[in-house]
Amino acid sequence: MIFDAHMHIGGVFGIFTANICAEHILSIMDDFNISYGFVTAASSSLNHNLKLINEVSKFPNRLFGFYWVNPKRSSILDEVSKALDYGFVGVKFRPETDGYNLFNISLLDPILSYACKMGMLVYIHCSGYGASHPNALKLICSTYPELKVIIGHMAQGSVDAIMVAEDFDNVFLETSTYRGFKVIEYAVNRIGSDRILFGSDYPYSNIQMEISKIMNLRVSWDDKIKIMGLNSLSLLPSKPPLKEPFNLPY
Repeated sequence: MIFDAHMHIGGVFGIFTANICAEHILSIMDDFNISYGFVTAASSSLNHNLKLINEVSKFPNRLFGFYWVNPKRSSILDEVSKALDYGFVGVKFRPETDGYNLFNISLLDPILSYACKMGMLVYIHCSGYGASHPNALKLICSTYPELKVIIGHMAQGSVDAIMVAEDFDNVFLETSTYRGFKVIEYAVNRIGSDRILFGSDYPYSNIQMEISKIMNLRVSWDDKIKIMGLNSLSLLPSKPPLKEPFNLPY
């Protein structure tokens, strides 16, 4: 059983032109023995997020939504509240795309405070530099110690992101797209495997490659089981039913 902590639904752009629906995601998940997934939209636009709400609601026991927030939009708290009513478990920030800086706590505070109050997870797309440098997360994590923060892509394998996770036990590292397995092994050695989450970033990355990356790590089998699924499962406010033994396809 695998839990993918980073997938996308909706209109996907760049080199991709597909309009990905929930049925498509479930088909891909079944092909790779992925039982559950954290899913987000293709952008922070209201229409993309509404599409995500509609698609996630089709399979609420397998797909768990993260609302992609733009903190500059005046209606954003009302939008997140509606998403929560539909079973969403988190919010996603991507400052590079939406034109703000993670160091601007006053801008982020209404959303982060609401996430704390409602027990929502926070996924932060972290490039490892500029507006989303891991150092900004130190301020967020110290200001909101009860918040569970997922650093997307391990900040592209940034050692700074691992250091943030060392300093704050409310920080989790998601592994998608970064190719350097040695940095993931280093993270396991520094913070243990309990706060490292497998993610594929589908369709922007190859799922088989992302799975193989984790399965080829020089860490214990128990560590791999945690990274590939148990850790993400533990973040859910209520656990979905496990319909098969918790194992991996290798």
